Order: sequence, then C-alpha cells, then structure tokens
Amino acid sequence: MMRSKVCIPKLRNHQVCRLFIGGYPYMFANPEYSIKMIDTSMIAVEDKHLENISFLKGFGEWQIVAEILAFGDENMRRVQARDQTVYVVRIISKYVTFYKAMIPAPYFAELGDGLPQKESVVILRWPGESMPEAGLNIAEPDGRREVLEVLTRIRQHLLNGN
Repeated sequence: MMRSKVCIPKLRNHQVCRLFIGGYPYMFANPEYSIKMIDTSMIAVEDKHLENISFLKGFGEWQIVAEILAFGDENMRRVQARDQTVYVVRIISKYVTFYKAMIPAPYFAELGDGLPQKESVVILRWPGESMPEAGLNIAEPDGRREVLEVLTRIRQHLLNGN
C-alpha cells in the first residue's frame, strides 16, 4: 500500500527568524505566531494600541516588510532554494490587515551578496489603504465575516499549495 506524501505545517509561537545580508545576520524578527510549510508560510503580527502606529513610522509596515524577509530567509535556509509566499495577518487594536508577499528564490541568492539589484519582492495589502483604521474592523459583524473568509482562503492555500 502506497502512502501519499503530505506536508504537515509546522506551527510555532514566537519563532525567532534572522535575515542575512552579505552573509551576516542583519536583523532578527520574532512574529507572535507562525505556520511554516516548504514554500508557503504565514505569520501573525499584533499591536494592541493604535497610538504605537503613526505616519512617521510608516504605519508599522516597514517592520512587517522586515519580518516577511526574515521569515522567508529563515525558511529558504532550511529547504532547497524555492520561491517563497509569505502571508501576514496584522492586528492593531480591532483592525485586521492582510499581506501576501511573493519572494523569488533568486532574490535570496542576491541578498547573500548584499542588497538585491535585479530581483524584487511583491507585497500585496488588503484592504489596500495604508492606515491602521483602514483594516477590517472585527468589532463589526461584516468585518469579522470578511476576516474569517480571508483566513479560510489562506488556510486552503496552505493545505493545497504544497
């Protein structure tokens, strides 16, 4: 009897990830929650207070980009070079925003030599506006429904994508 090969997701709380640039650890990230598969991952980032996020701080999105790159780099160093898809759920107070980053494997190869000059990363945000209050409001029934629908679609991709 043959058994099919199934990729079991690895669930972690506060998994420390490192981003290497030019062969040296450049930064560390510590997402609150993560699901790691071979080439698709998901992390959750939260901040309890809206006042911690401001225009001058890029609404916290620079930190999200750094965590995406660190998480993708950590995953890339553990598996054969593959394109990485990283989903992010960001929760600030009662607002939820989703991100999807597509990182080509050659990007990390370039990152090993320094900042990439040829390859780039594509990051999509939903809802599309760059303000914390523009996220889906989970205090409202419609916001909760939309969040659950998106999480269900991400779950399906995690289960079927690998």
